Amino acid sequence: MKKKILVFFDQDIVIRAFYQSGTIKELEKYYDVNYIFPVDETVSKKYINVLPEKIGFKNFEEVSIRRSRMGVWYNYFLANLINNHRGKSTFQTIIDGKVKLEVSKKLYFFLRLVSFPFFIKVYNFILLVILGSNKEIHKILKKHKPCVIIYPTVLSGPFVCELPREAKKLNIKSIFCMNSWDNPMSKAIPNFFPDYLIVWGKDSMQQSIDLLKVPKDRIKCFGAAQFEIYKQKSLLSKTQLKNKFQVPNSKKYILYAGVGESHRETKYLKLLDEAINKNILENCHVIYRPHPWRGRLQDGEENFFGLNFRNITMDPHMIQYYKNEIKNPSRTFFMINYTITRDLLSLVDGVVSPRSTVLLEGTLLGKRSFVIFPEEDHDISWSRENIHFKTFCDLPDVITCFKISNFFKKIRAFNNKLNRKELGKKIIKSSQNIVVNNKLSYGEQLNRLITKIS
Repeated sequence: MKKKILVFFDQDIVIRAFYQSGTIKELEKYYDVNYIFPVDETVSKKYINVLPEKIGFKNFEEVSIRRSRMGVWYNYFLANLINNHRGKSTFQTIIDGKVKLEVSKKLYFFLRLVSFPFFIKVYNFILLVILGSNKEIHKILKKHKPCVIIYPTVLSGPFVCELPREAKKLNIKSIFCMNSWDNPMSKAIPNFFPDYLIVWGKDSMQQSIDLLKVPKDRIKCFGAAQFEIYKQKSLLSKTQLKNKFQVPNSKKYILYAGVGESHRETKYLKLLDEAINKNILENCHVIYRPHPWRGRLQDGEENFFGLNFRNITMDPHMIQYYKNEIKNPSRTFFMINYTITRDLLSLVDGVVSPRSTVLLEGTLLGKRSFVIFPEEDHDISWSRENIHFKTFCDLPDVITCFKISNFFKKIRAFNNKLNRKELGKKIIKSSQNIVVNNKLSYGEQLNRLITKIS
């Protein structure tokens, strides 16, 4: 009989990264896997927007977690986040770029006060007493009696504070799998630590030690579950890739990866089009991929299809989503298949973006990166000082543009790198501290860890 494990999901983006990528499915070969999703029937807002059965989940059930309870946990989370960054270079970035944006002025001052070393201990104790145990989670764990629970997570959400505590009471091992490279910077694990935290590489391991205060012996580097696809080369020829993305013949292709705060999108696309028209970017065509979590057109942004670019087309797999979102924004995550992204990155020679994770994905395939984030833009301090983003910008072959006046000079340097095919292997190697490329798959590494601790 197979041992039972429970996997907890609480966000669409994490389901895409860990389930639709095939990583967690790999465990079903070895274990009896049950999936748990949070619900709150007292409010209309959902934790998960996809229907589990429609994307392949079979053995799953729901656990009731009130959003009102999560609101109390979130204040607890923010106070501890401030405390974790106090005295560090990242402190003001967290204050200005996160805490002040998410709570009222009155609550901000209260959280800042209780985040001081002495007060935080008292505050944590009081809130833990008020919240008490999560009886619903405790009931599910007691019912299934899993050998291990796995929680793929952005390190915030309805389970991050509850699961390790309830699992510990029942002597069940817990594993948290970090979803994104910015999680150690912008999140906290303020309650009980899991038995193991799985991170992407050496950089996020050190950030988890410094900023999350997780003990080193509880951290494992497995790489990124959603990037397993990049270990496999595309099966399509260059001609087939061009047909798939409906692009004209060109010597070189560049991907512009959009971001959620899209008000600068039009400005940057116009600059790229002008650079090609002026032959600063030589024989290039740009493929624009909107962010899969964008909304309506923002201030300063124009409808892409009204701009009539000469040298830029949109990824055809995103066209309908883009047209729907700019008219009737759903703000739900568009769960595009990772194979499509892998094929797109296989086609292009370089990636341009303000701060999309696609920049990093490109480096895993040896693609050149151009980070455009001029300091004239109002939220530059948050993006540039975010420790994971700064680490990426410091990689040796990444071109950064932090002043609009420098754009054409910088894009010319990027063009020169596009012409240097020998840089590919060097770029791949330089990304290893951010995303370790282990020979074993992420799923197999998880399997071996579960076997060891259960």
